[in-house]
Amino acid sequence: MTDPVLSVEGLSISAAGTALVRDVSFHVAPGEVVGVVGESGSGKTLTSLAIAQLLPRGVEAQSQKLELAGRELSTLSEHERRFHLGTKLSMVFQDPMSSLNPAMRIGAQLIEGSLAHGRLSRSEARDRALQALTDVHIPRPERVLRQHPHSLSGGMRQRVMIAMALMQQPELIIADEPTTALDVTVQAQVMTILSNVNREHGTAILMVSHNIALLSEICDRVLVMFRGDLVDVLSTDELLAGKGHPYTQMLVRAVPDLATDRDRPLATIDDLQHTNEVNAHGTGI
Repeated sequence: MTDPVLSVEGLSISAAGTALVRDVSFHVAPGEVVGVVGESGSGKTLTSLAIAQLLPRGVEAQSQKLELAGRELSTLSEHERRFHLGTKLSMVFQDPMSSLNPAMRIGAQLIEGSLAHGRLSRSEARDRALQALTDVHIPRPERVLRQHPHSLSGGMRQRVMIAMALMQQPELIIADEPTTALDVTVQAQVMTILSNVNREHGTAILMVSHNIALLSEICDRVLVMFRGDLVDVLSTDELLAGKGHPYTQMLVRAVPDLATDRDRPLATIDDLQHTNEVNAHGTGI
């Protein structure tokens, strides 16, 4: 059996003595696409930031195991950890306009990581940047390298973020709400690009989203989080078949489709009811 590219065991996150994420465990296999879904505040983004060691000041994470590409992060020195994370893991953030530096040209931002880790010369990094932009179907990539982020559309900026994620040829990409604030057509384009990256490069993807329908189109498995707990891990087929935890089933029923009866109200999540159900069913996976 191939070793996972990411193994998380017993991950808990807290701030000011308050538990935000509790005892989360899961893995991502090489080349696998895994979704993380849940309502706002469920702990999805905090979990992804903890894996990337990017939690904000004052927020602390503890884990029994946090292994990326065969190396336990807690055993690495600061220098080793920065290099390992910078070359084996990439992130695509929710808002590319705030993630990209408005004062730097796109080309300089794309090659920055390669130069910082000493993996490529400047000319080699520029060639790879051109290829990365081509891989995400950006027209006239030479021109885009010279542009600033504000001159690109939201969809183009998100493509640049994906191209940046490809620069180090990572083993895992974490995509945190990569289609937020994009229209439906551009959303579909971004999802197609991520799917192509997975298929052509064999890159594993951990995709965080509140959109359960979007995840079902690309993911092999889906992790469901509720109020800081991981309450379900199931295949996409099981998800679409209505299986799993009661909270998962309600999430699925809350998404309308063309067959939804418009005369009936959409399913909603009763907080008290589901708090009781989570406690009754447990959160261990």
